[in-house]
Amino acid sequence: MYKCIINLKRSSACLQAICNGDKNMHTDEKDFEILSELEKDSSQPLRKLARKTGIPMATVHHRIRAMKKQGVILNYTVKVDNRKVGKSIHAFTLIEAQAGLKNRGLMNIGKAISRIAEVEGVYVTTGIYDIIAEVRAKDMDHLSDVVLKKIREIDGVSKISTMLTLVDI
Repeated sequence: MYKCIINLKRSSACLQAICNGDKNMHTDEKDFEILSELEKDSSQPLRKLARKTGIPMATVHHRIRAMKKQGVILNYTVKVDNRKVGKSIHAFTLIEAQAGLKNRGLMNIGKAISRIAEVEGVYVTTGIYDIIAEVRAKDMDHLSDVVLKKIREIDGVSKISTMLTLVDI
């Protein structure tokens, strides 16, 4: 079954096209309204979701349950103020794998990077770099340790370039 991961910052038409990859998945504008509200605050009660979307509470409940079953909703998360938990450095590390590695090799590198505690996300990409890792660290020394002692030491990693974010929007 094709899993649908939703990025609600895209247009509804784009979301519809993504989700229609699974013939069993029938999403519509009401589902996108519910998903948009859940992305803003996934802890809000059904009553509040129903009021904000103008959809009856029983319908909201049914649609959320159906989207979970279909794999549209994968999980609920919290948004953390990383500065308050000691992770004030936010960086993206671009990784070039050794020449000649096949997809399995890239996936192995990506999986190894994803096991590093400071890594929040790993993405296999097109272009000059093969993998991008999103990293959070408490300070520059900590980031240096993550990049030089953890990521660079993984078999198959050839080159690394790290970009620091100035502002998270």
